[in-house]
Amino acid sequence: MSPWWPKWFQEQRKRLNRGRSRPNPKSPPEPKTPLPVPKKPPLPPRSLPTMSSSPPRWRIGVFIDVQNLYHTTKTLWPGTKVNYRALRDYILARSPNPRLVTFHAFTAINPEWKSQEQFLWALSQMGYRVITKPIRRMSDGSIKGDMDLDLALEVMYMAPHLDEIVLVTGDGDFVPLVHQLVWMGKVVRVIGPGRLTAQELGLVAHGFITLDQIEGILVDEDAEIPPEQSSDALGRP
Repeated sequence: MSPWWPKWFQEQRKRLNRGRSRPNPKSPPEPKTPLPVPKKPPLPPRSLPTMSSSPPRWRIGVFIDVQNLYHTTKTLWPGTKVNYRALRDYILARSPNPRLVTFHAFTAINPEWKSQEQFLWALSQMGYRVITKPIRRMSDGSIKGDMDLDLALEVMYMAPHLDEIVLVTGDGDFVPLVHQLVWMGKVVRVIGPGRLTAQELGLVAHGFITLDQIEGILVDEDAEIPPEQSSDALGRP
């Protein structure tokens, strides 16, 4: 005689199978409704602050390579010179707060040139901070008076206190400096002498214009620019 539990097990199994609903193999499966995909909002336009649209406390430092401008101007536009007052006025007119703009001019000097001393004094009267060092005569008769390192160090020292740096030069040696300033989160613009500006210098900066795009920047080399009425050309207190 077989034990009772196999029969009981079979009855329980049949009872469970009756309660289950078996799917009809002939009926197609119900289509799955795809979940709605949320639409992403469009990205806002990427724009860098410009001189005219920057915050009121936007601090700008302008650093001019005077030697580079002198030699490139003589090559590109013979018989002319740079009008540094027009350069100053152009930048100030596009600054949100002219009182927060500082100008720094770098050049090597030859003590034998008296006209150079007058030029530097005129720059000072226009509101430029003038940084100079005397040229050195080498044993082979050549003259050395490079201010690139002085300018680069000055920029790096002042960069933490500035929002934007304007380099007025065409020298490609300043490309690493521009990279470093961009990594620091600074806006860098370049004003260069036309086609004599190193191409990479104009590419790595946030903005680039040529000198001849500034109205009145080039004047006849014999033209005299009247001195400022006040020793403080920018009207700072």
